Amino acid sequence: MDEVENAEALDQLVKQDPRYTAEAYTHMQECVGFAQRRLKARRHLTCAETLEAIRQYTLQSYGPMSRYVLSEWGITNCTDFGNLINNLVLSDLFGKSETDDFTDFTKLGFNFVEAFDSPYKPKAAKIP
Repeated sequence: MDEVENAEALDQLVKQDPRYTAEAYTHMQECVGFAQRRLKARRHLTCAETLEAIRQYTLQSYGPMSRYVLSEWGITNCTDFGNLINNLVLSDLFGKSETDDFTDFTKLGFNFVEAFDSPYKPKAAKIP
């Protein structure tokens, strides 16, 4: 799929589910690509691998603004990641295995404050 077709497909997704922006879907595509490069394999990712890739790629891309950027795109928790990926699957932009369960994003998900804010909070000083 070329860039124009992908952009048109994302625009259609936003019309079908306006909770999320086109940037949110593009970010999910980038996160999956990041995970596949990091794992050095073009294969189906587990939910845990996908969540970790999302966390790492988002922090790498947006640093201390990560949680704010995600919320601007309509993403406030890991369930939203599952919804985005499910929408990408339903639009044939992502594949799905028989064992995929999008509720795993809720079950295995992380706390946004801990994942995206804590890495930037100052460490408590140790008093001798």
